Amino acid sequence: HDASNGLLEDDGALTYNPSTGKLTAATFAGNLEGSISESVHNVTANYTLDKADGTVFTLNASGGSFTVTLPAANAAGYSGVMLRLKKQGHASNTVTISKGASGLIDGGDALILESPYAAVMVVSDGSNWHVL
Repeated sequence: HDASNGLLEDDGALTYNPSTGKLTAATFAGNLEGSISESVHNVTANYTLDKADGTVFTLNASGGSFTVTLPAANAAGYSGVMLRLKKQGHASNTVTISKGASGLIDGGDALILESPYAAVMVVSDGSNWHVL
């Protein structure tokens, strides 16, 4: 950690990769202080999720129902990736979360968020998406 600018430096023991959002420690002992912030991507129409847009997605269905498609569970760099999705507002419109080109979502092809403020968190094991 460089106290002069508040940024992490790669010293071989602790490495942060901003493209994957992963903090890796070869070995670590001590305290980790501070905060981690994540970008939030707002979705209002049919969309294919991409971790390049972040891992937190708000889903605003006030303009009508729509579908978001998960990336292929076996796509490079997605094993271990956790995506968080939250439906916004009181709209009765649904948001369908559909599987990508490969893998299933807890054994099925899709999830449907119907209730206002419904939320789901999914993680890829490199083959399928699992609801947590």
